[in-house]
Amino acid sequence: MKEYSQEEIDAAVEAQVQQFKKADKKPSILLLGQTGTGKTSATLNYIFNSEQLKGKVGNGAERGTVGIDFYEGPNINIFDSEGYEIARQEHYRKLIIDGFLKDPSKQGPDGIQAVWFFVSGAAKRITDYDVSLIKEIQEMGYKVALIISKIDEMSQEQLAELKRVAQAELKDINIFQISTAEELRNNPEITDWDKLTEWTWSVLGEYFQSKFVWALKGSLELKKKQITKWILAATTAAAGVGAAPIPFADAPVLAALQAGLIWKILRTYNVQVSSSTVTSLISGLGVSQAGRWLCGQILKFVPVFGSAVNASVAAALTFAIGTAVDILCQKQAEQLLNGKPVKIDVDKMLGSSEFKDLVMTQFSEVKDNIMTLIQKKD
Repeated sequence: MKEYSQEEIDAAVEAQVQQFKKADKKPSILLLGQTGTGKTSATLNYIFNSEQLKGKVGNGAERGTVGIDFYEGPNINIFDSEGYEIARQEHYRKLIIDGFLKDPSKQGPDGIQAVWFFVSGAAKRITDYDVSLIKEIQEMGYKVALIISKIDEMSQEQLAELKRVAQAELKDINIFQISTAEELRNNPEITDWDKLTEWTWSVLGEYFQSKFVWALKGSLELKKKQITKWILAATTAAAGVGAAPIPFADAPVLAALQAGLIWKILRTYNVQVSSSTVTSLISGLGVSQAGRWLCGQILKFVPVFGSAVNASVAAALTFAIGTAVDILCQKQAEQLLNGKPVKIDVDKMLGSSEFKDLVMTQFSEVKDNIMTLIQKKD
């Protein structure tokens, strides 16, 4: 079995993390709707980490957007249109359709991935103009969500009627109801914040999903769903490596897979960590030490061929490492609801007895059926 130098392992780990960075693209969302729907200040402040966006997101007391404002963040771009006035509907259509959606040069390198069209519950209705504009945008190939805001300002009967009319006029529309009123906004049985973000995630291309999830302030269930995808993808890749050398940390391909997986999970939970930190943890003091300890435990009850273990063991360990990091991060996840960076000492976490025990528990649970789990992932 070939022995690898520390430099080879470090290079493989760093290359994997950089590959993930380049592969993930930043999504762009366009916000549309009549003046007074709360699409800018309330929605952006509630859904995204708005302090990371370049450009000021108002608190509702300031004058509304004029033209189309661009808010750029590290993980998402927001194009926020001025609210349209009844007397200036044709102006608004030209601004949005002719001046923006028909001109890809104004949308950034990858275009617009989703359109959020807001209708205010305070108005109690969706207008013919709203319907015609949404239809025109859909016919251009854009994915549009209809968002009914300020539902606290309408009765249940009025809300039901508005949705009925919208569904009758717009056959393929996805409708979401939201409110930032304190008594409603955190109630998933009444408001659709999480449903809106999950729909948006689902219509984004695969390469846009990661950064969208990183941009979200909360949506913990969606973050968990994305992490599960990454864990299974890394597990599948680990199984394809074939026989892995002992200790696992001495295999550059496996170390790189596990480094990339850990880096993505940490980023999802708003843990600010550089790729160089993950590289040193994987191939140095962190998972390398834990990996050698885990290897000693694993070898007690799995087949060994010469100085290597089979693909299913490598896959099971990769699954276990990703799941363990996810579980430990979840303990800090409530801070995400306020958009605060999660304070985790990554070095201590990956070298802790709690991490090792979690990995062994997860490994024991999946080692006998890891290949079945991989086959069912799609």
